[in-house]
Amino acid sequence: KEERDMYHLVTNTLKEKGFNQYEISSFSKPGFESVHNQKYWNLKNYLGVGMGASANINLVRTTNTRSFDEYFESIDNGEFPIVEREELNTEMREKEYLMLNLRMLKGFEISDINSKFNIDFMKKYKDIVEKHSKNGILEISENSVKFTEYGIDNGNMLFRDLYSLNDFE
Repeated sequence: KEERDMYHLVTNTLKEKGFNQYEISSFSKPGFESVHNQKYWNLKNYLGVGMGASANINLVRTTNTRSFDEYFESIDNGEFPIVEREELNTEMREKEYLMLNLRMLKGFEISDINSKFNIDFMKKYKDIVEKHSKNGILEISENSVKFTEYGIDNGNMLFRDLYSLNDFE
């Protein structure tokens, strides 16, 4: 309760000062939303260049070494300085897309997820959508899904259901 009260105090204060909330934990003056972060949230590809940099290319995420010596030794040897590599399957990426886009206050368009992942969102996620529309977490319009104000505070209930749909192993 105290944490939520503090969150609402901060969000209300920022809004009173002319900041727009465009993501659960992101605010900006109008027109100054983080383009960089929106690449992450929309699963756009990005290249990581430099020590400790991360990259996301299609279904593969990588992280470069943070060690100066290791980084330049790899470069000198004509190798990529990657120390972590994670390959995602399409199902994992789809759920990640849902989670990240629901964090955006505008949510996502159903037609976008359908075309991006070749699914029928309303059919595939029917039970979750019905449950969380009824409990006040989701607001569904003709072609979009987003959190309600209550959902912003309680969206983890939906995420728990979302990630228990399938075992990723």
